[in-house]
Amino acid sequence: MKFFLGSSSPRRLELIKYLGITPHVIKSEYEERAYKIDEDINSYILELARNKGLDILSRHQCEFLITADTLVVCEGRVLGKPSSKENAKEILNFLAGKTQEVKTAICIFKNKNLAEEFIETSEVDFKNDLEHEINAYLEFASYMDKAGAYGIQEHGRSFVSEVRGDYTNIIGLPVRRVLDYLIKEFGVNWRNHFE
Repeated sequence: MKFFLGSSSPRRLELIKYLGITPHVIKSEYEERAYKIDEDINSYILELARNKGLDILSRHQCEFLITADTLVVCEGRVLGKPSSKENAKEILNFLAGKTQEVKTAICIFKNKNLAEEFIETSEVDFKNDLEHEINAYLEFASYMDKAGAYGIQEHGRSFVSEVRGDYTNIIGLPVRRVLDYLIKEFGVNWRNHFE
């Protein structure tokens, strides 16, 4: 059986590789819709991850596929990837001094059927008074492809005062939860089931 990762995120690929397997990477062409105010955030993020998988499965044969979507939520505001440098600055200034939730939805498809879906939530506290750090960060960091406009595994770590929950979830893939599923479904020698 081939293990597919339905994501173009290099961070998710690296996290899957930490499990000791190199997946086949395939990108979804699903056009994400915008979040609607007062919509249930968990339902929304699961819909995004699920539809990415359904899009891939409509075009490719995948015996085992994992898709994901990550959002940052702060004070009821859903923060995805920034649309511009100015938008990234606005997002980061908004997060300064606040606690945010980082939510990652995971959908696992087996033989074209949805076998499992879940959401992992971690909390991140940002420091106060980050104006100078934000301005410097926006000059050299890669932030356009990251929910909340920062990567905790990169230079965005300097904004953070505390993390509660799964650190890998904040990067974009809750490795522990994925591994728990693989062991539950295939046993401790789960790697033997994949090419």
